Amino acid sequence: CLLHSKDGKLILGTANPAQIISMSSGYAPEGSFTSDVLDANQISRWGNIQFVSDIPSNTSISVQTRSGNMQDPDKAPWSEWSEPVAFEPDSKHNSLVPRDFEINSPSARYLQYRVTLKGDGKRTPVIDRIDTNFAMPNLRPQVESVTAAYADEKSGAAAKPASPATFTNAPNKEPEHESKLKITWKASDPNNDKLQYRLEYQIGGSGRWILLRHRLQSNRFEWDTIRAPDGHYLLRVIASDDLDNPSNSSLKAVRTSDPILIDNTPPVFVNLKGEINKGRLVLVGGVTDALSNIAAVHYSVDAYNNWKPILPRDQIFDSTKEDLAFMISGLSKGRHVITLRVLDDRNNAAYQAVTIDMK
Repeated sequence: CLLHSKDGKLILGTANPAQIISMSSGYAPEGSFTSDVLDANQISRWGNIQFVSDIPSNTSISVQTRSGNMQDPDKAPWSEWSEPVAFEPDSKHNSLVPRDFEINSPSARYLQYRVTLKGDGKRTPVIDRIDTNFAMPNLRPQVESVTAAYADEKSGAAAKPASPATFTNAPNKEPEHESKLKITWKASDPNNDKLQYRLEYQIGGSGRWILLRHRLQSNRFEWDTIRAPDGHYLLRVIASDDLDNPSNSSLKAVRTSDPILIDNTPPVFVNLKGEINKGRLVLVGGVTDALSNIAAVHYSVDAYNNWKPILPRDQIFDSTKEDLAFMISGLSKGRHVITLRVLDDRNNAAYQAVTIDMK
């Protein structure tokens, strides 16, 4: 509870603890305020403190600062409090115009300021608003990852060896080779600067980076590799914060992808031969690909779109070269056209037909 007494004093009754406080109508000759710890999030250069104040005659305001790189000044060394700078009454100064105090404390992440107000007991200075300014140094962007994959590529699960059960339902839809490589990356900037990107590629072993696209402002790009030479490639993303920084202080970050295979060339059949043995057709030969593993081999009889699977001699497709030896029974007498189709891991398809006269 509060009570105004006749002599101008203010009487306060409090609890926790229970006490009576008497406040006179005048002002204390001196009082100070220490700010909370201010956090710039990075080691920064502190500029000026600006404050709006009213400083009557015979009063003054002094300002001090200290800085450090640990949040609690009691748990780590901070700089000493700077020498106080006093601000005196100035009849020419408009009280609504901020006053500037230059911070001389060392560059650091954290800062505290302390203001001391002095009066003559009848008048007191007043601070209405106080602001602190700092300049965060430009920090390097970060490119966390670069990934590139075709839409039909499987990722995440380990490859499983082929087995006869795998081909119980052979696909009759003709394969479509996917040539659009989807490139994505994750990047960030500690200063929240806007980033732009340069995308380059290198053909394996060449040591020379070639521009694919520059001034990208999104974190994805689709590259149609149908015209690119077959081979293993590296991609790299260069992130720059030069949109938000002068050229002499902008920074870059680089991230290179894992090797990427570009393969637009289908496999080939090698020494494919057919012979008739006891009324059954036996086909032998091989299939090979320059870069990708062989993924599947099928055959159809007399150009029907009814593809049936073939397994290699070792019963697993796990190489760029596979040997074939298989038998086709139940063929009627007369001429038949046996069409074979081979696919590699990049869904490149090759076809070869063999003509056989069954007697």
